[in-house]
Amino acid sequence: MAGELHEISQAIGRLEAGEDERKRQISALFRKIDDLGEKVSEIKPLVETVKAIKPEVEDWTRTKNRAMGAIAFLSCVAALMGAVGSWLYAHAGKFLRWVS
Repeated sequence: MAGELHEISQAIGRLEAGEDERKRQISALFRKIDDLGEKVSEIKPLVETVKAIKPEVEDWTRTKNRAMGAIAFLSCVAALMGAVGSWLYAHAGKFLRWVS
């Protein structure tokens, strides 16, 4: 009988230890959830800021793309002018002899 009582006492001790561990884990989980809630609350203003800035960024992107297109066009015009200038320079002697 004393052996059974000892085994029952050990089983109760293990159950109590398991319950204490479960409470500790639940407490840790709730702390993590609270921390996560705080982090999410910090993100909300950032989301609103990004939403507010998004149209300005899109407008800047369009303006930048237009500027890049204008630079590309002007580069092509400059290259064409350079090619025409080179051609005229190469043929200037013939032209001047023909005019004279």
